[in-house]
Amino acid sequence: MLFVTRNIDEAVMLADRLIVFSPAPGRVLETVAVPVPRPRDPGFRRDSRFVEVGSRVRDLFLHASGRA
Repeated sequence: MLFVTRNIDEAVMLADRLIVFSPAPGRVLETVAVPVPRPRDPGFRRDSRFVEVGSRVRDLFLHASGRA
């Protein structure tokens, strides 16, 4: 199944892997694995792995947009 979202927290909660695209023209910047089995409970949002994956994706967005 494929979900498309701009909400990083939602993506980390639901996905096994995140494919991060660059701005136009859209190119794959990186595929980021979420190393936690599903189902994930709401407490996962406080897990260091959640924070690590979310931070990596945010860094990719900032770098791609030139704001890093």
